[in-house]
Amino acid sequence: MREDLRKQQDKRIKLLSISISAGIYLLIVIALWIAGLLQYQELSDISSPVNIKLKSQGNAPIPQIAQEPPKGTQTPPQPEATPQHTEQNNNKPQPTKQAEKQTPTSTSTKQAASTPRPTQQEQPAEISGQENGSSYNIGFSASAGQVGRSFYVPIYLYMPLPDTLTDTTISYLRIKEPQLQWETIYHQQNDTWLISSQPPIEQRPQYWNALSKAGYNPTKASYKNRPNLKNVKIEFRVDSSKKGSRLTDIKILTSSGYSDIDEAILYGFSQATFFNNTDQPIKGVFTYKF
Repeated sequence: MREDLRKQQDKRIKLLSISISAGIYLLIVIALWIAGLLQYQELSDISSPVNIKLKSQGNAPIPQIAQEPPKGTQTPPQPEATPQHTEQNNNKPQPTKQAEKQTPTSTSTKQAASTPRPTQQEQPAEISGQENGSSYNIGFSASAGQVGRSFYVPIYLYMPLPDTLTDTTISYLRIKEPQLQWETIYHQQNDTWLISSQPPIEQRPQYWNALSKAGYNPTKASYKNRPNLKNVKIEFRVDSSKKGSRLTDIKILTSSGYSDIDEAILYGFSQATFFNNTDQPIKGVFTYKF
């Protein structure tokens, strides 16, 4: 009895399993069929023309889109557009814009190529300066890279000493600079000391330096107050570099009106040194202004 029940139960399980499997297969087939219905076909796979109509909003028409014919088919030629007639003045033909732009460009290019650029000329060398109320200027006939000054001594150091000095100044100098023997150069008259004789021109720098230490102002030197005092102009040459760039041919073009001042300026100017980087002597003019 139990064996029969067990066989019936096994049979039912097999039938249920078969039914479930058949149902699953049926569902798969139905799903594949529905997927085939929903599959879209690209327009490029269609050989015949396809017209797509779209609904328009309002009254505005929607243009139709037609696919291009497949390769290998001939397209009918499009009719040429009829050009619109425009009136032209045959008597006065107008040049095109392209021609107007090209003509001046080509002309200006030729002019720029044919016209040489002006070369900038080198300016002559020039040196200017000031010293104790006086000024000077040196002009050369060559450029700055060829000639110039390498050493300078103030010219006022060789000028004549003051005509008068105070007793206070002499007292200071006799204590601080006794070796200069001021009593041989100046003599006393009341409270003032008057010049007796000028020291040699090459010794004057030490006297002027001592006077500056004593508080004497060189800008107010008595020689500057001489009547009809004129500016001095000197002409000179700087020898070539092969000859040591020495000063030569020094001469006065314009005198101050006083021989001792001219002598002092000539001597003081000759203490300077110059350079000349060329093989030829270079001219120069020195002007000293009081």
